[in-house]
Amino acid sequence: MHIRRQLCITLLTATGLTALIGCTSEVPIADIAAPGDWLADEKIDCDGTPTWYDVEDGTATEQAWASSVGGLVPTSAGSSGTPLCSAFLVGPNLVMTAGHCIDTQAANTCDKVSVIFNHQEAGGSLPPTSEMPTYDCVEIIDQTLGTGVDNADDYALFMVSGEPGETFGYLEVDFRPPVLNEAITIIGHPNLLPQVISAGEVVAVYDHRTYYDADTAGGSSGSPVLDANGQVIAVHTNGDCTGGGGANFNHGMTVTTIHDDYSPFLREHDFFDQHALDPLGEDDRFGGAVAIGDFNGDGVDDIAVGAPSETVNGHAGAGSVSVRPGYVDGYGADPSDAVYFTQSAGSFPEAEDYFGQTLAAGDFDGDGYDELVVGAPFENWGATVDAGMIHVYPGSSSGPDITNGASFLAYELDGGTLTTNGHFGAALAVGDFDDDGYDDLAIGDPGDNNARGITHILLGSALGLASDTRVLQQSSTGTSPEADDRFGEALAVGDFDNNGIDDLAVGAPQEDNGATANTGHVSVFYSDGVVFTASGHFQTGGSAPEAHDYYGLSLAAGDFDGDGYDDLAVGVPAENNGSLVDSGMVELLYGSATTVGSAEAIWPYQLTSYESDEAGDMFGYALAAGNLSGDAYDDLVIGAPFEDFGRIADAGWAYVLWGSSTGPFLMNTLSASDVGSEDPNEHFGAALAIGELDGDWDEDLVVGIPGQSTATADAVGAVTVFDAD
Repeated sequence: MHIRRQLCITLLTATGLTALIGCTSEVPIADIAAPGDWLADEKIDCDGTPTWYDVEDGTATEQAWASSVGGLVPTSAGSSGTPLCSAFLVGPNLVMTAGHCIDTQAANTCDKVSVIFNHQEAGGSLPPTSEMPTYDCVEIIDQTLGTGVDNADDYALFMVSGEPGETFGYLEVDFRPPVLNEAITIIGHPNLLPQVISAGEVVAVYDHRTYYDADTAGGSSGSPVLDANGQVIAVHTNGDCTGGGGANFNHGMTVTTIHDDYSPFLREHDFFDQHALDPLGEDDRFGGAVAIGDFNGDGVDDIAVGAPSETVNGHAGAGSVSVRPGYVDGYGADPSDAVYFTQSAGSFPEAEDYFGQTLAAGDFDGDGYDELVVGAPFENWGATVDAGMIHVYPGSSSGPDITNGASFLAYELDGGTLTTNGHFGAALAVGDFDDDGYDDLAIGDPGDNNARGITHILLGSALGLASDTRVLQQSSTGTSPEADDRFGEALAVGDFDNNGIDDLAVGAPQEDNGATANTGHVSVFYSDGVVFTASGHFQTGGSAPEAHDYYGLSLAAGDFDGDGYDDLAVGVPAENNGSLVDSGMVELLYGSATTVGSAEAIWPYQLTSYESDEAGDMFGYALAAGNLSGDAYDDLVIGAPFEDFGRIADAGWAYVLWGSSTGPFLMNTLSASDVGSEDPNEHFGAALAIGELDGDWDEDLVVGIPGQSTATADAVGAVTVFDAD
């Protein structure tokens, strides 16, 4: 039976940290009867002899449910102490239990808590303690302590060393209210006994608690309360052998409380393609570019999506753009409100213009409406092939005004020329570089001057983008421009020196490092509002520069460690990991009062044990930064659109790394399987954007899937939104 990798839900905790929760177990799962069937007679015997359940005799699913539950113990100098409670895995390295289990027994200190996962032997005996795998707590993510006799809010979530969930499986969490009289099952290791299973029914749901008539043994606190689908609906907190009657029914903390009152989570929220706007077409590649901005001024961001390969009026590759508004009452309420348009301002659709290959949004005139910038980097101008053009559409109360757009060509700007293969508009970025309160537009022109490349900045004003422009060149960093460097291929905006004024990072992915061709280079231009100073950077983290690494092909900026200085993520998608050609990596350059530096390498094999580097993955092909978790740290999303999904070639992945005081760390992996699709060449993660789309003040993640196909057409394309609420 083929099992899809499910979306790993993310828990945002009251302490501002984040955690993974609700991933389907990676343990192979077979088709079996519901837990209510196989556990119907497995109630605890309150005469002191608990029912033992041999996981070795069960099906794969039963083993996953059983083996993901462990015994919580205090530790001293690395050795296990007196058994305390039960606990259960909700992610590869994330464990949930009752809050009082940590507070009262282990002095509320992470380094005094471990979890033991037991392999029961036939007949109900336990192996020697030394043979039972123990995983130490490394960080308490969130904890609430029981108050009063009812222990109303009583749970804890913590990270452990290693990834036991990849060995033992982990449980899904169902964030829904329990239903009266529904069957429940409690699985635990009370006092480190072999697997103890209780069963019963929900008898009441009140406030933060779920009551049930299941008897439980002492030490069962922290056990998962499972519904008939084997999903967690509560954390067991109070119980004994009085669960079968009377006023004092046993109970646990309902997970809807954890979600609603403490822990917003990341989930797949909306999935859409172009069919509501324009008929689906072969090789449209809708989702090849995405951008987020508030084009209609309602305070909620909207999504712009490029379909750069769409055929328009018979012109293959002419390209189109669609804009879908966000909604205060939930993103995507009415797809028919979307706007669809093709090239019109200053030009008209032609074959292989690739209108919509790049997108950006900014309020250049300060009127409260973001303008939409659309790049057509392969636009011909007269006899000049692939010169490139950008189009700027003003915002309005009804969204982008596609009838009054303006266009710009490179030769119209200071320092620009009309160049064959200039690809003006190949990269776009928005920031306030002169600190006047108006957004400014940075435009990459990587093919200028035999592909040495330059970058233009158009300054915003009350009249919009003005003729006053700045020109940035690689020579400012002390690096001599050379033919085919392609300076301006990628751009990112951040305040790297924390002076309150935006700075600009520019990638030159084909820069040579001495005799080593196409290693790549990044320039960072620091603005004081009047002039730029610059620093240049070759790859230093994790690997020496190598030929054809293309360091700087993608860029993103955010404060990933919360120190007030934005940091720069640099994509190196063609980096080789040993013999694995083009597996890819990302380098982090941390911001400071002087220049970005202190390089740190991020390799995919370091992020997860279940997905290793592979040749051609192109990890780091796309990057996005933003605060998905609503805490004090920006988060980093890394696209690997050529990553295989099992045997499905180039299905694509995205890695979500949450910021922390020590920098970003992996908490989610996403793929097309999370939206019900897992076909070859989908290229999930080829385009990424982050913004606030549904009025809940938490930012959301937009992922382009330009290779998404239908039964009748390939590479139609699609976009999905993962909502962090």
